[in-house]
Amino acid sequence: MNTHYKVIYTVESYTTPHYRFYTASDEQTARSMFSEACNEYHPDSSVKILEVVQIDNPDVDCCNPDSCSC
Repeated sequence: MNTHYKVIYTVESYTTPHYRFYTASDEQTARSMFSEACNEYHPDSSVKILEVVQIDNPDVDCCNPDSCSC
């Protein structure tokens, strides 16, 4: 069964955290998917994962800025 995850991260000198959403079988798979995306979109940047959060209700948690924990 797939679950929704929110990966909260920083990129080099940006002070504001960013986030991406993934649907994966587990947290480690979401982390791996994020790492692959970083290789493509931020190949020369230092990226640090701050937190990986399981999203229970993607229709609300992924789209509602008030529910953002970053």
